[in-house]
Amino acid sequence: EDFWHISALGSDCRRGRNLAVNKWFSVVVLEPLCFTVARAFFQSKTLGFKTGPLSQCIADALSIKATSTLHTRANHFLRFLSWTKKKGVVALPLSEACVYCYFQEHQATAAPTALRSFLSTLAFAKFTLGLCGADEVLCSVRVKGLAAKRYMDKRPLTQRDPLSVEQVQRLEEILMDNLRAMIDRIASGYFLFLIYGRARYSDGQRVRSLSLVHGGRFLEATVYRSKSSVSVERKTRLLPVAAPIVGITGSDWGSIWFLFCRVRGSWEFHRVRFCPRLGVRVVGANNWLKALLSLDASVNVGTHSCKRTPLSWCAKRGVKRDVRCILGYHVSTSAGIGTEVLYEADSQAAPLRTFCAVLKEISDGTFRPDRPRGEQLLRNGQPVALTEDRNNDCGDEDAVSTSEDSEDEESVDRPGEEAVIAEALGQWEGRVDLGKIPEGAQFFRNAASRVIHFVADEAGANFMCGRGITPVYERQTAQLAILHPRCKQCFRHVIV
Repeated sequence: EDFWHISALGSDCRRGRNLAVNKWFSVVVLEPLCFTVARAFFQSKTLGFKTGPLSQCIADALSIKATSTLHTRANHFLRFLSWTKKKGVVALPLSEACVYCYFQEHQATAAPTALRSFLSTLAFAKFTLGLCGADEVLCSVRVKGLAAKRYMDKRPLTQRDPLSVEQVQRLEEILMDNLRAMIDRIASGYFLFLIYGRARYSDGQRVRSLSLVHGGRFLEATVYRSKSSVSVERKTRLLPVAAPIVGITGSDWGSIWFLFCRVRGSWEFHRVRFCPRLGVRVVGANNWLKALLSLDASVNVGTHSCKRTPLSWCAKRGVKRDVRCILGYHVSTSAGIGTEVLYEADSQAAPLRTFCAVLKEISDGTFRPDRPRGEQLLRNGQPVALTEDRNNDCGDEDAVSTSEDSEDEESVDRPGEEAVIAEALGQWEGRVDLGKIPEGAQFFRNAASRVIHFVADEAGANFMCGRGITPVYERQTAQLAILHPRCKQCFRHVIV
């Protein structure tokens, strides 16, 4: 079959989805009878039913899964298939002995989490596509033991540091500064929305509506397919997000940013997106936040610092755990917070009053969350003892918060992964008309995000999108087989 494409292709999301489905299609067609989805397809054909192509059946089976998850799981499987091809052994149907040998050869070179991630990939393929033989591998004590042994070498979990009060104030000052570039003011407002809305970066990219009632005190938004949406039913519900429009400096940041969004056209159809034309990924957003705050690249601050900051303030102030769970949109069985509470807008009313009280104390200087313990709370100008709830990570031990992204390796070999994908799929241009690309064009990849850019000729100092060529971009000496992910602006004139 030809490559599978979503109809009316018109966004990076759909292009990425196409590639992800094609990766799994290349896995299934290697040995179709090893997958329940393919056997059902052939049975329907035998009975005379019109079911469409096999690729459509695979796409339907994977429809509920996040695109990033499909890519990550498929990449693990393609690495395994590439290894079996080089070894001249049969990959499918799966055998415990083959997988154990694969683990033994890669335990010294693969990331500590890679072996365990491959087992997760097999479980994923079993439950979504009906992979046969997965149980034998998943139940193998030696396979699980080797994966666990390597996983223990994983570096300790390091969370993003919360922002300081001074840094949050700096973001508010940038937003209100008429001399700053408009794009920086909008970006500062976006990060403030994440802070005061206690939202993840991915939540901010999935806002369906943004409203501010005249005379209101909260910027209200609805988020589609939040990280807490783990079931089919929850994926069709909108998560209400409310952010106080008055910051800790006393400035009305919310009204200003809301006005900028309307004037600058940050709406994309029915969604609100942060700089939609720039296609800012989380790595780029991390760097942008550090640049706004004049921080070094080594500082452990990123987009998740925005969500962690207000929850850290509330924990230091002694706000009860169940209140913090609702403020952070966390599901915790031990705290009695279920998803039905999170998706009920009125359930946030009391927690928001508590949150606003904490912000007022910070603004007045009576609560200083960045000071040492024992000096954070002032009464009559003197420090007083403060009862702190040290369960800062509300409900993490029992939180139902399945990640949308399954990028769980410490250090992914991107070039090696891209070579494996090219080996499996061959040429995949994804709607790019190669004939429209200038003959002497030079391609570059961003070393961090892997986004592809190109210049029309070797003498060019800037990409087609206008960005300058800096050391962060790697020149591609060979013709790229997989044109994904790619810069929308560089390729906009060569899309069919």
